[in-house]
Amino acid sequence: MKTVVVLVCAIVTLAAQAPTNWIPRAEADDRVFGWIKVYNLGSATTPLTVDHRVYSPAQLTVANNLRNWIQQSYVPVGGLGDVLQWVSPKMTPYNQDTRSLPPAYGAFAKIYTDLKPGAGGKIEPATNSHYWWSIWVNAVYGEPAIELSTPDQYYFTLPTWNERSDNAIAALEKAVDVSQHPVLGRFPSYFDGRKFVVLSRGNRLPFVKLTRGEYLDALGAAIAYQYERERIRITQAKPGDKVGIPRDMVYVDQRQAKRIATLAANRERYKGRLQEVATVTNIQPNVVIENDPDVFEGSGGSRIHIPVYKVDPALAELAKTGAPQWVVIGWTSQLNLPVNKRLHDAIVNNFDFEFLYNSFFAPEKVAGRSYAPLRNPAAVAPVVTAAASASSKARAADPNVYFFDDFSTTPVGKPPIGWKSTLNNLGASSVVTKIDGMPGQWATTTGFTLTPGQLKMPLPADFTLTYDLVASANYTWGARGMTFTLSNGAVNAARGSFVSLTLRPGYGSADGQFEIEAEFPRTEGYLSRSKWFKVPGFSNQTQSTVAVMLVKQGERLQVFLNKVKVFESEKAIPTGLLFNQLSVNQEGTFNANDRMFISNLTILRK
Repeated sequence: MKTVVVLVCAIVTLAAQAPTNWIPRAEADDRVFGWIKVYNLGSATTPLTVDHRVYSPAQLTVANNLRNWIQQSYVPVGGLGDVLQWVSPKMTPYNQDTRSLPPAYGAFAKIYTDLKPGAGGKIEPATNSHYWWSIWVNAVYGEPAIELSTPDQYYFTLPTWNERSDNAIAALEKAVDVSQHPVLGRFPSYFDGRKFVVLSRGNRLPFVKLTRGEYLDALGAAIAYQYERERIRITQAKPGDKVGIPRDMVYVDQRQAKRIATLAANRERYKGRLQEVATVTNIQPNVVIENDPDVFEGSGGSRIHIPVYKVDPALAELAKTGAPQWVVIGWTSQLNLPVNKRLHDAIVNNFDFEFLYNSFFAPEKVAGRSYAPLRNPAAVAPVVTAAASASSKARAADPNVYFFDDFSTTPVGKPPIGWKSTLNNLGASSVVTKIDGMPGQWATTTGFTLTPGQLKMPLPADFTLTYDLVASANYTWGARGMTFTLSNGAVNAARGSFVSLTLRPGYGSADGQFEIEAEFPRTEGYLSRSKWFKVPGFSNQTQSTVAVMLVKQGERLQVFLNKVKVFESEKAIPTGLLFNQLSVNQEGTFNANDRMFISNLTILRK
């Protein structure tokens, strides 16, 4: 289901193929771009009027402060930042239902992700694609009840992911859980693919649920409002048409009569329960009630019963006076993307929400103090290393060893040093671990793609490559295996020359599976497509290990598994082709049982 939010927020859009002058995503991810401009804004001196809403200099000064505080707390990495003043959107014929909301204002930070060199080599946005971080005073979020709302009163719902029938997204919500945060944990929060937290007095939601009586009143007002809009539309479409207008209004009048009758029947049915909280079966409640016998239960049998909200009337009135009544902090929450993960970490770790809360609701506690982030946003955590193993030291001294890593220099529980790992939906990367019954240390591959940053490329023309792979017991039958790829010309092997080896354990006593796949575009007569082989003893009954060896010499390619040759081709790889990419890929695997680990990656010169 598409989510519509009253406060219109930009989302990231990804180009199918970026122009050649754009900075490649792989190069941008770890690059510090910072802000387009650091503003250091002072106090506002003039008011701002947008339609019927007037923003005082004091309110605009709050917005300036929030913009400053965001910039003090976060240095964009992987994207180029800008932070703008934000006020309630200008009224148009399409958002009249938000007219009754109090003036909202604050800061809106954009982290642009499509970048290119501009004039003089200065980096600039290539598109409007961006992540965002907002701090808005007196704002509203959630799912707008567009048909129920009128210019006199705005309504909305706050459905959970379960109510949206999208349980798969629950993991994303877990990733941005702030219930244990020392400050944010005490405030109401909400997730709809974006994270929202509300700071307010008493730590309470500034929104209230409608009673059945209030909902029926709202329906009555909405039915009348929608009828009048339809009448005006028909009248304006056929001005002065004394035949066409009445003819077109016949159906509208009939439908209106049914809706009014249905509403009256519901008032009678619930006349003794009007103070109960109203719940409905639609995420976006509407005025189409003529076919439902019960406006609260629908046709019956629905698994969802969603409350309908409005802004607390007392707070809405106070918000018009100028003093902040509540603050909504929101941000994009795609933690599997490095740019967004760094933004999220800066928000929850650097920003001083206690200072923000006290500034508005307990100013005596911050009197005489200026804002300062909890941590220096430009600080880079030092890389902590462990002692190299005896094997690692010996391989480092061997001139025939082109590359070796057994992950011994990485402390257990940390990302493998010298490797780049993708992030899963929880924002986690591969880490180094120990395995019961196995010597040494291992990097987890489940859910990630790993690429070595310290491996000198391209690889030698001829080489022997070996690695050890471990698969956990009870590996799910049919789950993805781990793919080891050597490629040339593209990170995405499908667009370049590549050779890949995929292994996954068999089920029960069945043999494991090994697949070798290769493509060399614009060449003929070399290894292509996929070939499958059995791997005896590689089963999910127990924790299983496979020692892999790939030998390339000239055009010949050999593969050995546990010292047994399983593949050989004398004309496999075109002469002169050098591999310049290496990756380990087990993305798309989420089950905790389906764990694989790699270690002892060795490349020997031939």
